[in-house]
Amino acid sequence: MHRRSTVLSALALACVGCAANTAPETGPAVRAQFVDGIILLEASVAGTTGWWILDSGYEYSLVDSAVANAAGLTLSAPETAAQPGGEVTQSWTQPGPVELARGTFHADSMAVLDFSGLAPIVGLPVAGLLGHDFFSRYVITIDYAAREVTLAEPEGWRAPNGSTELAVWIENAEPFALGTLWVNDRTVPAKLKLDTGSLSALGLNGSFVAQNLLIPEGWPRLAVSGIAVGGATRNFVARIDSMRFGPAVIPAPVTGWSEDLTRVGDAGTVGAPVLARFRVTFDYTRHRLLLEPTPDAARRTVWNASGMLVAQVPDGPVVVARVVPGTPAAEAGITAGDVVVRVGDRPAEGIGLDALRAHFRRPGQRDTLVIARDGVTHTVDLLQRDLP
Repeated sequence: MHRRSTVLSALALACVGCAANTAPETGPAVRAQFVDGIILLEASVAGTTGWWILDSGYEYSLVDSAVANAAGLTLSAPETAAQPGGEVTQSWTQPGPVELARGTFHADSMAVLDFSGLAPIVGLPVAGLLGHDFFSRYVITIDYAAREVTLAEPEGWRAPNGSTELAVWIENAEPFALGTLWVNDRTVPAKLKLDTGSLSALGLNGSFVAQNLLIPEGWPRLAVSGIAVGGATRNFVARIDSMRFGPAVIPAPVTGWSEDLTRVGDAGTVGAPVLARFRVTFDYTRHRLLLEPTPDAARRTVWNASGMLVAQVPDGPVVVARVVPGTPAAEAGITAGDVVVRVGDRPAEGIGLDALRAHFRRPGQRDTLVIARDGVTHTVDLLQRDLP
């Protein structure tokens, strides 16, 4: 079973180009927000406007159940679907056109799912998700450095000068490209799914790690819990020696893998922290990914240097969602559920989730944090360090 179709069984797929779609010629960017590498586009369905995650790793598009109900959409009978972290209940709907500032997208159908649990992770209410059917409809360019997303009609579109072309093939509505991993003097080819919706630089399947003996016994690693639509997942994080993706060789990439051994047939996913090293264009019509490296495309990855994941609902407090054992946050006595009140002399609530997560990727920086727990505030000293 595939990660997202096991995730959401492939019972139906949104139609690719089966209705009249209109999109802009290459031009101004659509309205977008970038939160810790996750991309959200402003779009509306049935008159309801909100932020939609742009996710190349999902086999089809989805709409939030609250948005679907507010828009008066007709839903199919609910069904149970497997997701990372557990099972969820979903329905299906025919949503009508999805309106973006720079075009209109028609999907034959969309899954309906409760996205409320993702709001604290991205700091915004999530109205839906634009998946593989959306990527198949347009040529989509993501400029992570400029924080811009542009859409173009595939017909007549030309690749930018100086870009590197990486072949892409599609299996069960999932896009794959080849990368190369190096670890412990071994070279391992890797069939990697392209996943703009993943916060992991390199998220490998447990079966791939086990079958290739990829992480040597005693190799430094951290045990972490993941956050998925279906609930929590159990994972490990380590660094391998290097990887090649397109024109760039990335030193010591942070690599995560799951305890779950059920997914087979590919190595795993390459996510936003790797894709963000490029100006990247998804051109599925021509079965290719176009990569234009940024000046620091080959830099060493900085993971979370605090060991905690902070979350924030819109206009709400900053809450510690996860603390990895053996990291600076754990050593400072911070636990999941704590509220971060201040970072130094700044109120944490007003910093912004994207900026706050970036703040905790600064090895060597020392901060005085004010933490609230059970109505009592505590002052803690946090010294960040390179992890894992």
